Amino acid sequence: HTPGQNAIIIDDKIVFWGDLLHLYDIQIPKPKIAIKFDIDQNEAIQTREKLLKEFKERKLKVIGTHVPFIEPKFLD
Repeated sequence: HTPGQNAIIIDDKIVFWGDLLHLYDIQIPKPKIAIKFDIDQNEAIQTREKLLKEFKERKLKVIGTHVPFIEPKFLD
């Protein structure tokens, strides 16, 4: 939601994302849902959709801020 936020891919296996989303259980199945903290809601939605698709296709485990788990996991 913050312009210029980063995601770091480690050993082509795990991605640590910054502020890609805020509501994991809601925005993973529905990445078009924006929040008031998305400074540019359209850009945030496009970025979220693009990166979530890429992470799934590359079969990367994810971890980062605003997730309800403490170990990296695959996206459903």
